[in-house]
Amino acid sequence: MDGETIEDKALATLLEMGMIPPKSLARRGGWIECSVDKPGNSDGRVMIFADGKGGICHNWKGGGEQRTFFLNSDEIKTRSLSKAEKRQIEKAKRQAEADRAARYAKAQKLAINFWANGNPATADHPYLKRKSVLPHGTRLHDYKAKHPSGNGTITIPGSLMIPLYNGQGFIVSLQFVYPHKNPVLGRDRNFLSGAPAGGHFWWIGKRSTDPDEPVLLCEGFATAATLHEQTGYRTYMAFSKDSLIKVARLLRERLPDTPITICADNDTDHPKGNVGVNAANEAAEEIGAAVAIPPIPNADFNDYAAYLREQNNEQ
Repeated sequence: MDGETIEDKALATLLEMGMIPPKSLARRGGWIECSVDKPGNSDGRVMIFADGKGGICHNWKGGGEQRTFFLNSDEIKTRSLSKAEKRQIEKAKRQAEADRAARYAKAQKLAINFWANGNPATADHPYLKRKSVLPHGTRLHDYKAKHPSGNGTITIPGSLMIPLYNGQGFIVSLQFVYPHKNPVLGRDRNFLSGAPAGGHFWWIGKRSTDPDEPVLLCEGFATAATLHEQTGYRTYMAFSKDSLIKVARLLRERLPDTPITICADNDTDHPKGNVGVNAANEAAEEIGAAVAIPPIPNADFNDYAAYLREQNNEQ
């Protein structure tokens, strides 16, 4: 439209991709970090080219989705990009990949260091007591988060550390679970800043020598701990519904003949439908797995175990 600026183009593209625009888009020829879905992460980047006529957005959380944008987009659609524009886009892509690799390497180094220096968690940790599960090898470390105001940091001592492994068997990130919900941050957990967003896992329990004994796959640590404690089966966690299918593929690749059961979160109250069950069904269909669902609404299997304890106490 007439009077549209390159900042307008960048803003529209960011919003279309589910990204939160940065405070300023004034910079030219360099990457600007921005968040995806919710403030506080650095899973997105945007660059306005030095000539101010176009730019590129990257959403790492969305599987590496990228889009370019230009002024006079109608003209761009009807003609081929010039060699200079193509070179600029390719250069931006290469730089983005290099930046992402450096960011991941830095986060991995931090994760390995934090994990190596963490103290073993004990069963009296407030989160573990609240969830009625054992530590299962988790460790403790202080967690530092950026203050939402942008001024200073918030330190949360005694946070539970849970490692995230990649398919090659290396720690690449950590999840920190706070002893209590932090009133300033408005949550009780977070992942290590700058680390890969998804598709990684951890597990509880030893692998059985019985080839017919199933392994379980679920979303979070408390659910995995509950499932393992109740069944004795090795239980893997994907940390989110979005990672279930990626972790399920890894498990099937490494355990081609092992029965796998995906234990869904029963998200009956989610505004977008039962996203937990849908994600579990999709993963199960792809790898030939079974699905288990808690028989009460809006619950995971840790919630269901708490419900059963409450029912027994009332009898």
